[in-house]
Amino acid sequence: MFRPGVFTSRASCTMRDRELETAINAKLPRGQVAAFTVKDDYSEIYGLTFSYRGLSKTFMRKSFDLDIADLVDGLSITSESMQNVRLPAGWVDDEDEAAEMPNWVKDLEDGF
Repeated sequence: MFRPGVFTSRASCTMRDRELETAINAKLPRGQVAAFTVKDDYSEIYGLTFSYRGLSKTFMRKSFDLDIADLVDGLSITSESMQNVRLPAGWVDDEDEAAEMPNWVKDLEDGF
């Protein structure tokens, strides 16, 4: 149970953070991001939380220079690893991969 004063954070959402997350979310094929800034007396740290299918991953950086296209490509790869995480072992969510014959069947056909 939470009580007042138990949890505090220096994170804030600036207008720059809002503009960045809007630009990224417009191009993301899966999931969404939330951007934030953590300030202390001497520096700023920039954060980005990517969430997809109830899972999330947070990235923190000290510099703000980033390329949105590269970031979207990287988050797309991250979402692929998050996509199958809740499926039982041996199951995949990728139809092309599911349609392929398993490696052990290919080995049998090749005579190994």
